[in-house]
Amino acid sequence: MSKARERVAPTSLRDPAPAATVVHQAKTSVPFAQRRLYHVTHVDNIAGILADGAIRAGAIPDVDLITPEGRAAIAERELVPGAPLAGFVPFLLSPDALWWNALRAAEAGEQYSRAARKAATADFVVLIATTAAAGPEIVVTDGPVGAASTSFAVGADAAVPLLRRVQVRDPDLRSAEAYVNGSYAVAELAMVATANEPIRAEVKRLVGLAGVRLPRLGVFPPMFQPTVDDEV
Repeated sequence: MSKARERVAPTSLRDPAPAATVVHQAKTSVPFAQRRLYHVTHVDNIAGILADGAIRAGAIPDVDLITPEGRAAIAERELVPGAPLAGFVPFLLSPDALWWNALRAAEAGEQYSRAARKAATADFVVLIATTAAAGPEIVVTDGPVGAASTSFAVGADAAVPLLRRVQVRDPDLRSAEAYVNGSYAVAELAMVATANEPIRAEVKRLVGLAGVRLPRLGVFPPMFQPTVDDEV
């Protein structure tokens, strides 16, 4: 198992904040239109995404990260009134999101598929998008979409105050989620992150076969290492 990364906090209000905290504070001031979104998938799903030219809502991946029961629940649930959840592509708002960190730390529960729980962390790929390219109907939540206490905001104007409230208890937005209506084009991705060179090479091979171009494809090991932190 990968060694967990620990966050460091100041020892008192008068102590100078360490570097990790300064970075942490800077993230909270990022304008909504410049925020990044993170879609985690299995490397075996990349070929299908490239063939479609987009991450498409409702597409059944070769390696599904949720259970059949979870997939059925998505088909029956509305994200917001009149808008079925199955019509939206799910994203996370933090590279250390709780949902993703559970997979990285091998602590994924029964809501994850058996394939997801058995996969090595390096088998996943993170597709990094931006809110600016997500469209005006982006939906942002302050927690898991299935939780009764979760609040929703539709559009950037409503998302900004919701995320500001979330950051009071969760500065890194590890619990927040975002949903893009319909699809998110591969051409609009800001980056594709992999855990190691073999997976990067495989994704590069698939990109070549599909005849598409990616803005950036790289190896970013920290994004695939679990974090140890207080619950939010």
